[in-house]
Amino acid sequence: MMRNQANLSGVADEELLAAILEKSVVRELMAQYGSIQEILWQASEQELEKLKGIGAAKVRKIQCIAEIAKRVYRVNNVLPPVIK
Repeated sequence: MMRNQANLSGVADEELLAAILEKSVVRELMAQYGSIQEILWQASEQELEKLKGIGAAKVRKIQCIAEIAKRVYRVNNVLPPVIK
């Protein structure tokens, strides 16, 4: 289960994703993309919607998280390259 916010830096990527997605979906995403960064930068809307357990609402949540991450990177001018 998730710890309080002060201790989230030590939480595994899978556990963070499991806060918004089912564990089976998280396992499939991690197997396919390898890391939370790759999921956020590489997974297309169509790829995400193909997964059982992910509908339009969860795809939108993932897209919003990805956009937040991109904005944080932009503040530091270190946006990772995107390969589609």
